[in-house]
Amino acid sequence: MRRKWVKRVALVCGLVILACLGLFHHRFGISRIAHQRPYRWDQYLFPEKRFANEPISNVVSYVNESVRSLSKGAVPQAVFLDTAPTRISKLAPTPEIERQMDEMILAFRQHEQELEKKAAEGFETGLYTGVVGGGHSLGCIISDLASNAGLGYEEKPDGIHLRREPHAFECRAYAISKALVAWMEQKRKANDLHVDAEPIVSALAQATGIHSWSIMVPDGPNSATGEFRFNKVFRHLPEANLILALATPEEHSNAVVRLKADGLWAELGADQRK
Repeated sequence: MRRKWVKRVALVCGLVILACLGLFHHRFGISRIAHQRPYRWDQYLFPEKRFANEPISNVVSYVNESVRSLSKGAVPQAVFLDTAPTRISKLAPTPEIERQMDEMILAFRQHEQELEKKAAEGFETGLYTGVVGGGHSLGCIISDLASNAGLGYEEKPDGIHLRREPHAFECRAYAISKALVAWMEQKRKANDLHVDAEPIVSALAQATGIHSWSIMVPDGPNSATGEFRFNKVFRHLPEANLILALATPEEHSNAVVRLKADGLWAELGADQRK
Protein backbone atom coordinates (compact mmCIF):
# COMPACT_ATOMS: atom_id res chain seq x y z
CA MET A 1 0.00 0.00 0.00
CA ARG A 2 2.79 2.37 0.97
CA ARG A 3 4.67 1.49 -2.22
CA LYS A 4 1.67 2.52 -4.36
CA TRP A 5 1.38 5.81 -2.47
CA VAL A 6 5.08 6.57 -3.04
CA LYS A 7 4.71 5.82 -6.77
CA ARG A 8 1.73 8.18 -7.02
CA VAL A 9 3.64 10.98 -5.28
CA ALA A 10 6.63 10.45 -7.56
CA LEU A 11 4.39 10.52 -10.62
CA VAL A 12 2.70 13.75 -9.55
CA CYS A 13 6.06 15.37 -8.77
CA GLY A 14 7.39 14.31 -12.14
CA LEU A 15 4.42 15.82 -13.95
CA VAL A 16 4.79 19.06 -12.01
CA ILE A 17 8.49 19.26 -12.91
CA LEU A 18 7.75 18.62 -16.60
CA ALA A 19 5.05 21.27 -16.56
CA CYS A 20 7.44 23.78 -14.98
CA LEU A 21 10.12 22.96 -17.54
CA GLY A 22 7.60 23.34 -20.32
CA LEU A 23 6.55 26.73 -18.96
CA PHE A 24 10.21 27.77 -18.67
CA HIS A 25 10.98 26.68 -22.21
CA HIS A 26 7.90 28.42 -23.54
CA ARG A 27 8.69 31.58 -21.59
CA PHE A 28 12.25 31.84 -22.88
CA GLY A 29 11.75 30.38 -26.34
CA ILE A 30 13.93 27.37 -25.55
CA SER A 31 12.97 23.79 -26.35
CA ARG A 32 14.17 20.54 -27.82
CA ILE A 33 15.67 21.13 -31.24
CA ALA A 34 16.72 18.40 -33.64
CA HIS A 35 20.50 18.28 -34.22
CA GLN A 36 21.02 21.23 -31.92
CA ARG A 37 24.46 22.90 -31.94
CA PRO A 38 26.34 23.58 -28.67
CA TYR A 39 26.05 27.36 -29.13
CA ARG A 40 23.64 29.85 -27.64
CA TRP A 41 22.45 31.02 -31.07
CA ASP A 42 20.94 27.57 -31.67
CA GLN A 43 19.00 27.35 -28.39
CA TYR A 44 15.85 29.21 -29.42
CA LEU A 45 12.76 27.70 -30.98
CA PHE A 46 10.70 30.04 -33.16
CA PRO A 47 7.49 29.38 -35.09
CA GLU A 48 7.66 27.70 -38.46
CA LYS A 49 7.76 30.10 -41.38
CA ARG A 50 7.67 29.04 -45.00
CA PHE A 51 9.50 30.97 -47.72
CA ALA A 52 8.97 30.73 -51.47
CA ASN A 53 11.61 32.19 -53.81
CA GLU A 54 12.69 34.66 -51.14
CA PRO A 55 16.09 36.40 -51.39
CA ILE A 56 18.51 34.79 -48.95
CA SER A 57 19.32 38.16 -47.41
CA ASN A 58 15.64 38.48 -46.39
CA VAL A 59 15.63 35.02 -44.82
CA VAL A 60 18.75 35.90 -42.83
CA SER A 61 17.09 39.11 -41.62
CA TYR A 62 14.04 37.15 -40.43
CA VAL A 63 16.21 34.64 -38.55
CA ASN A 64 18.25 37.36 -36.87
CA GLU A 65 15.17 39.31 -35.82
CA SER A 66 13.53 36.15 -34.42
CA VAL A 67 16.56 35.05 -32.40
CA ARG A 68 17.18 38.59 -31.16
CA SER A 69 13.57 38.81 -29.93
CA LEU A 70 13.44 35.35 -28.32
CA SER A 71 16.79 35.82 -26.58
CA LYS A 72 15.74 39.24 -25.24
CA GLY A 73 18.76 40.70 -27.00
CA ALA A 74 21.24 38.21 -25.53
CA VAL A 75 21.96 37.00 -29.08
CA PRO A 76 21.90 40.17 -31.20
CA GLN A 77 22.83 38.32 -34.40
CA ALA A 78 22.74 34.61 -35.20
CA VAL A 79 23.70 34.69 -38.90
CA PHE A 80 26.42 36.87 -40.42
CA LEU A 81 26.19 37.38 -44.18
CA ASP A 82 29.42 38.52 -45.86
CA THR A 83 28.57 40.21 -49.17
CA ALA A 84 32.12 41.23 -50.06
CA PRO A 85 33.09 40.56 -53.71
CA THR A 86 35.47 37.72 -54.52
CA ARG A 87 39.03 38.58 -53.49
CA ILE A 88 41.41 38.47 -56.45
CA SER A 89 45.20 38.34 -56.25
CA LYS A 90 47.51 38.61 -59.25
CA LEU A 91 50.59 36.57 -60.08
CA ALA A 92 51.87 38.58 -63.03
CA PRO A 93 55.24 37.73 -64.62
CA THR A 94 55.65 41.20 -66.26
CA PRO A 95 54.17 44.70 -65.92
CA GLU A 96 52.55 44.40 -69.36
CA ILE A 97 50.83 41.16 -68.44
CA GLU A 98 49.74 42.70 -65.15
CA ARG A 99 48.04 45.46 -67.16
CA GLN A 100 46.20 42.79 -69.14
CA MET A 101 45.21 41.13 -65.86
CA ASP A 102 43.84 44.44 -64.55
CA GLU A 103 41.64 44.81 -67.64
CA MET A 104 40.45 41.23 -67.30
CA ILE A 105 39.63 41.65 -63.60
CA LEU A 106 37.69 44.85 -64.32
CA ALA A 107 35.52 43.00 -66.85
CA PHE A 108 35.03 40.21 -64.32
CA ARG A 109 33.93 42.71 -61.65
CA GLN A 110 31.34 44.21 -63.97
CA HIS A 111 30.00 40.76 -64.80
CA GLU A 112 30.00 39.90 -61.09
CA GLN A 113 27.54 42.74 -60.52
CA GLU A 114 25.33 41.41 -63.33
CA LEU A 115 25.32 37.95 -61.77
CA GLU A 116 24.37 39.44 -58.40
CA LYS A 117 21.31 41.04 -60.00
CA LYS A 118 20.43 37.70 -61.61
CA ALA A 119 20.51 35.93 -58.19
CA ALA A 120 23.22 33.58 -59.45
CA GLU A 121 24.65 30.71 -57.44
CA GLY A 122 27.16 31.85 -54.85
CA PHE A 123 25.50 35.21 -54.22
CA GLU A 124 23.42 36.36 -51.25
CA THR A 125 20.75 37.49 -53.72
CA GLY A 126 19.95 33.85 -54.47
CA LEU A 127 16.40 32.67 -53.85
CA TYR A 128 15.35 30.30 -51.06
CA THR A 129 12.31 28.05 -50.91
CA GLY A 130 11.83 26.12 -47.69
CA VAL A 131 10.91 26.22 -44.02
CA VAL A 132 12.60 28.03 -41.16
CA GLY A 133 11.82 27.23 -37.52
CA GLY A 134 9.30 24.66 -36.33
CA GLY A 135 11.72 22.59 -34.22
CA HIS A 136 14.51 22.35 -36.78
CA SER A 137 18.06 23.26 -35.77
CA LEU A 138 19.10 26.65 -37.07
CA GLY A 139 22.41 25.10 -38.05
CA CYS A 140 20.68 22.47 -40.19
CA ILE A 141 18.37 25.03 -41.79
CA ILE A 142 21.07 27.52 -42.72
CA SER A 143 23.58 24.88 -43.82
CA ASP A 144 20.95 23.48 -46.19
CA LEU A 145 20.17 26.98 -47.43
CA ALA A 146 23.87 27.67 -47.99
CA SER A 147 24.37 24.38 -49.83
CA ASN A 148 21.49 25.03 -52.21
CA ALA A 149 22.63 28.59 -52.84
CA GLY A 150 26.32 27.77 -53.27
CA LEU A 151 27.36 29.96 -50.34
CA GLY A 152 30.27 29.35 -47.99
CA TYR A 153 29.16 28.17 -44.52
CA GLU A 154 30.94 28.13 -41.17
CA GLU A 155 29.69 27.72 -37.59
CA LYS A 156 31.38 29.74 -34.86
CA PRO A 157 30.51 30.48 -31.21
CA ASP A 158 29.24 33.94 -32.15
CA GLY A 159 26.98 32.68 -34.95
CA ILE A 160 26.74 31.20 -38.43
CA HIS A 161 28.94 32.87 -41.04
CA LEU A 162 27.90 32.86 -44.70
CA ARG A 163 29.98 34.24 -47.56
CA ARG A 164 30.06 34.37 -51.31
CA GLU A 165 31.71 31.50 -53.12
CA PRO A 166 34.25 31.31 -54.54
CA HIS A 167 35.52 33.83 -51.99
CA ALA A 168 39.06 33.98 -53.41
CA PHE A 169 40.48 33.86 -56.95
CA GLU A 170 44.00 34.08 -58.29
CA CYS A 171 44.85 35.42 -61.73
CA ARG A 172 47.69 33.41 -63.27
CA ALA A 173 49.35 33.13 -66.65
CA TYR A 174 49.74 29.80 -68.47
CA ALA A 175 52.23 29.40 -71.30
CA ILE A 176 50.77 27.67 -74.35
CA SER A 177 52.92 24.64 -75.10
CA LYS A 178 53.24 22.94 -78.48
CA ALA A 179 51.83 19.83 -76.85
CA LEU A 180 48.72 21.73 -75.74
CA VAL A 181 48.20 23.06 -79.27
CA ALA A 182 48.52 19.51 -80.68
CA TRP A 183 46.08 18.23 -78.05
CA MET A 184 43.66 21.04 -78.98
CA GLU A 185 43.77 19.94 -82.63
CA GLN A 186 42.94 16.36 -81.60
CA LYS A 187 39.98 17.64 -79.58
CA ARG A 188 38.87 19.81 -82.51
CA LYS A 189 38.87 16.85 -84.92
CA ALA A 190 36.89 14.84 -82.38
CA ASN A 191 34.41 17.74 -82.10
CA ASP A 192 35.14 17.80 -78.37
CA LEU A 193 35.73 21.48 -77.67
CA HIS A 194 33.45 23.99 -75.94
CA VAL A 195 31.63 26.05 -78.57
CA ASP A 196 31.43 29.08 -76.26
CA ALA A 197 35.21 29.47 -76.01
CA GLU A 198 38.22 29.92 -78.25
CA PRO A 199 39.61 26.46 -79.15
CA ILE A 200 42.87 26.95 -77.24
CA VAL A 201 40.98 28.31 -74.20
CA SER A 202 38.65 25.34 -74.28
CA ALA A 203 41.63 22.99 -74.48
CA LEU A 204 43.27 24.60 -71.46
CA ALA A 205 40.03 24.50 -69.46
CA GLN A 206 39.56 20.81 -70.23
CA ALA A 207 43.19 19.90 -69.62
CA THR A 208 43.41 21.70 -66.29
CA GLY A 209 39.97 20.91 -64.88
CA ILE A 210 39.39 24.61 -64.12
CA HIS A 211 35.61 25.03 -63.95
CA SER A 212 35.13 28.67 -62.93
CA TRP A 213 33.83 29.34 -66.47
CA SER A 214 30.33 28.07 -65.63
CA ILE A 215 27.86 29.37 -63.06
CA MET A 216 24.24 28.48 -62.30
CA VAL A 217 21.65 31.20 -62.88
CA PRO A 218 17.89 30.90 -62.13
CA ASP A 219 15.69 30.59 -65.20
CA GLY A 220 12.40 29.96 -63.37
CA PRO A 221 10.82 29.72 -59.90
CA ASN A 222 12.46 26.37 -59.12
CA SER A 223 15.00 25.84 -61.87
CA ALA A 224 18.39 27.11 -63.00
CA THR A 225 20.72 26.73 -65.93
CA GLY A 226 24.46 27.01 -66.41
CA GLU A 227 25.73 30.30 -67.81
CA PHE A 228 29.10 30.33 -69.56
CA ARG A 229 31.61 33.09 -68.85
CA PHE A 230 34.77 31.90 -70.61
CA ASN A 231 35.69 35.43 -71.71
CA LYS A 232 35.42 36.67 -68.10
CA VAL A 233 37.72 34.10 -66.47
CA PHE A 234 40.09 33.42 -69.38
CA ARG A 235 41.96 35.79 -71.66
CA HIS A 236 44.01 34.55 -74.63
CA LEU A 237 47.10 36.66 -75.35
CA PRO A 238 48.31 35.27 -78.70
CA GLU A 239 51.16 37.81 -79.03
CA ALA A 240 52.58 36.56 -75.71
CA ASN A 241 51.58 32.92 -76.31
CA LEU A 242 49.76 32.96 -72.96
CA ILE A 243 46.33 32.39 -71.46
CA LEU A 244 45.34 34.28 -68.33
CA ALA A 245 43.03 32.39 -66.01
CA LEU A 246 40.92 33.33 -62.99
CA ALA A 247 40.40 30.37 -60.68
CA THR A 248 40.66 29.39 -57.04
CA PRO A 249 44.14 28.68 -55.60
CA GLU A 250 43.17 24.99 -55.36
CA GLU A 251 42.14 24.88 -59.02
CA HIS A 252 45.44 26.44 -60.07
CA SER A 253 47.45 23.97 -57.99
CA ASN A 254 45.57 21.05 -59.52
CA ALA A 255 45.95 22.57 -62.98
CA VAL A 256 49.75 22.60 -62.76
CA VAL A 257 49.81 18.99 -61.57
CA ARG A 258 47.52 17.84 -64.41
CA LEU A 259 49.34 19.74 -67.14
CA LYS A 260 52.71 18.35 -66.05
CA ALA A 261 51.39 14.82 -65.67
CA ASP A 262 49.90 14.90 -69.20
CA GLY A 263 52.97 16.46 -70.79
CA LEU A 264 51.11 19.68 -71.65
CA TRP A 265 53.01 22.02 -69.32
CA ALA A 266 55.31 24.80 -70.50
CA GLU A 267 57.36 27.14 -68.32
CA LEU A 268 56.95 30.86 -68.85
CA GLY A 269 59.63 32.12 -71.24
CA ALA A 270 62.41 34.42 -70.10
CA ASP A 271 60.80 37.36 -71.92
CA GLN A 272 57.58 36.71 -70.00
CA ARG A 273 59.29 36.82 -66.61
CA LYS A 274 61.23 40.07 -66.93
